[in-house]
Amino acid sequence: MACSKYDYQLGYEDNRFEIVVSQRFHCPICFLVLKDPVMCKNEHYYCSSCMKKHLENSSFCPTCLEHLSVDTLRPAPRIVNDYISELNIHCDFYSRGCPEIVQVENLKRHVASCGFSPMQCSNDGCNVLVNASDKLHHETEVCDFRKLICHDCGQVKNEVKEMKDQIKNEMKGMKGEIKNEMKGVIENEMRGMKSEIKNEMEIMKEGLKNEIKDEMKGMKEGMKEMIDQVFVHQDQMQDKISKEVKEEVKNQMKNEMKGMIENEMKGMKEEMKNEMKGMKEEMKNEMKGMKEEMKGEMKEIVMNAVRDAMAGIKGLEVEMNNSNQSSQATCSSDARENIFLVGGCHNEGRREVKNKSTECFNWADQTWTLLDSAVFEGRSYTCSFLHQGQMIVAGGYDSRGKRTNTMKCLNVADLEATWKDFAVNLPVKCSSHKVIYHNDRVFLSGGRITERCSHAVYEVQLVPPYASTILTRLPQPRSHHGMEMFDQKLFIIGGFDGEKIRANVLQYDLIKNECKRMPPLPYAVDEMATVLWRNNVLLIGGEDKDDNALSKVVMYDVITGRSQMLPCMKHKRRGCTAVLTGNVVVVMGGRNENQNLKSVECFDLERQVWQDLPDMLKPRAYSTAVVKSNH
Repeated sequence: MACSKYDYQLGYEDNRFEIVVSQRFHCPICFLVLKDPVMCKNEHYYCSSCMKKHLENSSFCPTCLEHLSVDTLRPAPRIVNDYISELNIHCDFYSRGCPEIVQVENLKRHVASCGFSPMQCSNDGCNVLVNASDKLHHETEVCDFRKLICHDCGQVKNEVKEMKDQIKNEMKGMKGEIKNEMKGVIENEMRGMKSEIKNEMEIMKEGLKNEIKDEMKGMKEGMKEMIDQVFVHQDQMQDKISKEVKEEVKNQMKNEMKGMIENEMKGMKEEMKNEMKGMKEEMKNEMKGMKEEMKGEMKEIVMNAVRDAMAGIKGLEVEMNNSNQSSQATCSSDARENIFLVGGCHNEGRREVKNKSTECFNWADQTWTLLDSAVFEGRSYTCSFLHQGQMIVAGGYDSRGKRTNTMKCLNVADLEATWKDFAVNLPVKCSSHKVIYHNDRVFLSGGRITERCSHAVYEVQLVPPYASTILTRLPQPRSHHGMEMFDQKLFIIGGFDGEKIRANVLQYDLIKNECKRMPPLPYAVDEMATVLWRNNVLLIGGEDKDDNALSKVVMYDVITGRSQMLPCMKHKRRGCTAVLTGNVVVVMGGRNENQNLKSVECFDLERQVWQDLPDMLKPRAYSTAVVKSNH
């Protein structure tokens, strides 16, 4: 938010607001929109921190020169505070990719929880700053210093051990709960089975008792019949034997009958004992089988319960990850920003003519408007960016066909504004280059200088003292390439190196001042348009190594280096220009195999569909465009 030459917080930068804020609400010290405004007795407004810093070395109001001290400062009127509090402003981390626009009064609360806030990687040896929402992914999947499992020595990360211990404890608790529940179930089942077996045993006992009783009754009847027969026989023999013989025979018969009965009873007793023993063994085996069966069923129930619990935990983790990723991703596909398009060239017969007009596309009424007062000198193969509410065009071929290093600016909030010279120029005259704007600085890479391609990456300050510095030299020269910035890193993609079209991707780390190669693109390409969407660079159209115009669109993940092909455009386009507004990519103009185009089409990144927009007023190739909120 503040330039590095100040050691205290300044006001809000103008380019963070959706509307142009009146100069009456700018601090006369830092020249930015007021932050925590205070005033002197003559109602001259200042940022609280700016005025307190000023009063360390002075005791007068900078505007009216009245005597002033910290004690005599007064808060600004409520109407001023209310006006500033209700302004819509971009997040502090807008340059890091946060798309949120909130009211100033809610800014601090949003910034505190913003997923795009910079956080340093916690892995030892890594000092990379990443977005808060990407920290876990970087630390566990991308970071060169992350801890990995060694399959040779068996060393495992402490985090994995802790997770295993935690899962083990949770499983132990779940096992105890399941064990207690199943113990209760088993006890109830066994109690019920015991009762059923007892009842069955009682029934069997009663049945055996009745059977034995019936058999004894039958035997008794049989014995009675035998005795009756003996007595009858005895009566017949009575006259032939004496009384002694009769008594002896009677006793002998009595003893024989007693022995027979005892033997029969003993045999029956043994038989019943053996039968009971067999029944007991059979019941024991049945109980053992039932116990084993129940044990197997219980084991299966426990295993299913554990699997279900683990699946539930895993599903919950996936759901939470999806929820986090969903909450961290931007979801608005509503394109609400006006597009300002300038420069480029087209053919009139066999002659190439520079476009000097400036056009504006309004989303509300879907129309292109020619800005009559914004007649430009005519530039092609140039670049542009927004700075403090102004569209700035940097370098390229001028109206005479010469390469230039000048920068021109236009106040896009004023439809009657004209193009003016900017306070600073690029360090070299160039065309087919790329620039990225970040925190009052411009980073310039590659391009054609005279007839050569440049190796250099420059930093240009857009505020005093307007210094220019060469940061590094690329391994290869580059022109007609793409360049986007993510997480304090410049990604230089494809392009022409002076000999052939390339598919390679370079990453230049602004913090570490290091340049390294990334995984290449799926095909060689130059003269394409690029936009940054979240952590992806979209490469749109261009030409291949055989000089064919392309309708291809590829999405390159700058974190993983993976490429994904998206649906092709409706038209082949080389030298087109593109902007991103919300989740919609708008592609304008360019040149196909035969002619320059004035057609416009847009791609909804959420619905993955292309559709036509109204044509531009003029055909344009190698033009440049910016988006500006229409609020």
